[in-house]
Amino acid sequence: MADKFNFAAVSSALKNVEKDFLVKGIKLAQEEMKENFESESSAEGNKSWEDISYRDVPPPILDLTGELKNEAINGVPQISGNKAVLTIDPIDSRGKGYASYHQEGENQYRSKSEFQREFVTQSSSLTEKQVGLLENLVNNSFNQK
Repeated sequence: MADKFNFAAVSSALKNVEKDFLVKGIKLAQEEMKENFESESSAEGNKSWEDISYRDVPPPILDLTGELKNEAINGVPQISGNKAVLTIDPIDSRGKGYASYHQEGENQYRSKSEFQREFVTQSSSLTEKQVGLLENLVNNSFNQK
């Protein structure tokens, strides 16, 4: 019997949806991070970043050189199964990773809110864009010829 509902093609196309969503969903998040860097505000655009005071030591923050922004915006996610991870941890001139500097050892902050960077967020508009992306990918699977 012929596959008059085209289930074989749809099933084949749906196998690509997960990987496509992970890659394109992270790209949407990176676009939001770029907007947050450029506007120096939170994802919802309603809160400016707090000023940073550096104390007596040189700043470990690689956004002064553009490396942090570059890695956040242009980094390539590692995809394994149904997970995608975008690592944002540029290495400074001393060989220390940005994230490890803030989360380990003598410089470890006491609470997540102290080291969480405001450019990395999940705004309601990003969620909306990602849901729309997923809907389009699934719909396109059913429109395969």
